[in-house]
Amino acid sequence: MNESSATLLVVDDEEFNRDLLDRRLTKAGFRVVLAADAHEALAAVAGGGIDLVLLDIMMPEVSGLDVLRQLRTAEGVARLPVIMVTAKTQTEDIVEALEVGADDYVTKPVNFAVALARIRTHLAKHRVERTLHEREQRYALAVDGANDGVWDWHVETGHMFFSRRWRDIMGLGPEATIDRLEQWLKCLHHDDRVCVERDFHDHVEGRCERLESEARVRVGEGYRWVLIRGKAVRRPDGRALRLAGSLTDVTEAKVVDALTGLPNRTLFDDRLGRLFEHARRVPAYGFAVLCLDLDRFKNVNDTLGHEAGDRLLVEAADRLERRLRAADTISRLDAADEVGRRVTGHTLARFGGDEFGVILSGIRHPSDATLVAERLIHAVAEPMSIDGRVVFASASIGIALSASAYDRPGDLLRDADTALHRAKKAGRGQFELFDPAMRAAVVRTLELEADLRRAVTDDEFVLYYQPIVELSTGTVAALEALIRWRHPTRGLVLPAEFITIAEDTGLIVPMGDWVLHEVCRQLCAWAPHDASLAMPVVAVNVSRRQLQAGDFVPRATSIVDGHGIAHDRIEFELTESVVVTDPEHVRAAAEGLKAAGFRISIDDFGTGFSSLSMLQHLPVDRVKLDRSFLDEGAGDTEVRQVMEGIMLLADHLGLEVVAEGIETARHLERVQGMRCPFGQGFLLSRPAPPDVRAKVYLQGPWCESSMAGDGRAAGVRVGADLVPGQNASSSLTARNVVAKGS
Repeated sequence: MNESSATLLVVDDEEFNRDLLDRRLTKAGFRVVLAADAHEALAAVAGGGIDLVLLDIMMPEVSGLDVLRQLRTAEGVARLPVIMVTAKTQTEDIVEALEVGADDYVTKPVNFAVALARIRTHLAKHRVERTLHEREQRYALAVDGANDGVWDWHVETGHMFFSRRWRDIMGLGPEATIDRLEQWLKCLHHDDRVCVERDFHDHVEGRCERLESEARVRVGEGYRWVLIRGKAVRRPDGRALRLAGSLTDVTEAKVVDALTGLPNRTLFDDRLGRLFEHARRVPAYGFAVLCLDLDRFKNVNDTLGHEAGDRLLVEAADRLERRLRAADTISRLDAADEVGRRVTGHTLARFGGDEFGVILSGIRHPSDATLVAERLIHAVAEPMSIDGRVVFASASIGIALSASAYDRPGDLLRDADTALHRAKKAGRGQFELFDPAMRAAVVRTLELEADLRRAVTDDEFVLYYQPIVELSTGTVAALEALIRWRHPTRGLVLPAEFITIAEDTGLIVPMGDWVLHEVCRQLCAWAPHDASLAMPVVAVNVSRRQLQAGDFVPRATSIVDGHGIAHDRIEFELTESVVVTDPEHVRAAAEGLKAAGFRISIDDFGTGFSSLSMLQHLPVDRVKLDRSFLDEGAGDTEVRQVMEGIMLLADHLGLEVVAEGIETARHLERVQGMRCPFGQGFLLSRPAPPDVRAKVYLQGPWCESSMAGDGRAAGVRVGADLVPGQNASSSLTARNVVAKGS
């Protein structure tokens, strides 16, 4: 507002005075409104648009003082600057007018220059006050309308201002007396209080540019998460004068899963902790925790994409939630959460990824929990439509029941997770109830893992070698390198006890490199003894984790080349299950290895995972039939037909076929009757250390009784026929095997 363009109200009962002021003020650039009495004056002000009032004190009927009183007490009327016009003799009236609320006065006869200066001064002051008032109104509306609470701390006095919304978030009523920082800090969770106090202190001292800290606030029986933000106003010397900031309720962001809308792990842990406290007060109160995991969820992400995976998780969450009945919840314990409909009253939570958790209260018998688990498994198993595709999912569940032996909620959840892993190993789509034996097994596994990591560093492994025999001649066609672990306290540990752990932890990769180095070193050690003997082919097992490393082929090539070993002396064995479950990595690795001149074999072939056609698409040299073909329970006709089909295709493709697991004379007769050319098994030879195995290649003839495979004498001589690199005078038969045994 420009002072010269302001609208002035002149109130005077004498027409001469009104006209005089009208002409002079209009000439000075003001707009002028005239009023002859109190009624006209109040009506003009009520009509709006008046910026200043010149009010005569002495008026008939209603005096100027009465008009002033009505102006100052009128509701909804903004405070206008009022300049009283009075005679010099009306000193008492001037004092009273100033007490009532007049801003200034001029005396009659009016000195216009003085009056004009005072009018402009008060108009300017009024403009500033009105701007400030509008800003205060906007600020007050913003504070009241915002979701955040506002606080203001005068550092020197220690006094704090808290908005109404701040009190709501903190769970404090208007009657609560709190105006100090230390009072605020006492409202926080004791675990968070020290951190918040430190953050305030660091910002006041200038060690951080802004204040930002998270904490929990006790509200009713539960806690609410809040985010505290602020910034200091400082003196020129850097000292903090005051801090002002906001308080935001971030409970939902902290405890609600953004994808499914379910409670997350944070809220789940809080509820479980409160349930533990309740159970301590009521010892007979039972409850259970269920850990649920979607089986093979990664396959959905890999094949359909992560968006489809997210939709599957949302659908699974909805199904699980619908299948949980009111009896499966602890809604009364959740009354203080107040963070959304889906959070309140549900025990179902998403931990992250494809993992969910359920709390079941009021459990009287284990069957109460297992029945719920069955319902949830069936709910997930129903087909889902994702992006126009029908997707079938399954879930595995681990269950742990509350008991007095549990001191902490985390222990119960840990045991439920242990049972979940057991359920997955049992075949997926199942549930397992935790028992103490599971925990003991987990502890043993953890101890074994720790020992295994040490073993990799301390070089505690050794290789044993088992021959692959050409059955028609008794010739040793190749050796298979088999890893053993010389444990410092347990002695010789077989791979069945540690290979799975090595796979899970990734230790299989450095172990695989060690095996290849050791095989090459051993071949170099054997070679100089007799140049007339060809260097044997040694088969090395390869795991899925090694192939997934991406650089397996160049790394293996570098290791073999570093020892100067011909590539065709190394054969890499891939299990059929790896070929089927990870065809991309296997195909790429197999083609790379074959191009580099290495040999390739498929181990455990025919276990039912694949068809014979897979042999046509991989550059394979040898197929090793799974030992299940020799089981006594297998029908001779059926086994013979399958094996003959495999050998017919192998012969067509130019592949060698090896029968594994030949342990009895009956096995050997069956294999030879099916015309399988090669065999491997304990009847022919147990795995033996390299110094013992050297006798086969360097001394011959080979006598099994002179070898202690895996530290044990075989007691069966499979004998003089098995000479490396030579044809035996007679074929190996079940009759001469038995005859040579004792």
